[in-house]
Amino acid sequence: MLMLCLIKVKTSLIRRMTNKAGKKFDAYIVLKEDCTTSFEFENKKKK
Repeated sequence: MLMLCLIKVKTSLIRRMTNKAGKKFDAYIVLKEDCTTSFEFENKKKK
């Protein structure tokens, strides 16, 4: 996964990650220009 992030700057969608509160979420991990990482969340359509 790390090599994918370094080559493509953005991973494929990672499903069912868990936050500190224990809630599940789906997100991409993005490598920024300053070599920090952040989450990019999938746009979900509202019903």
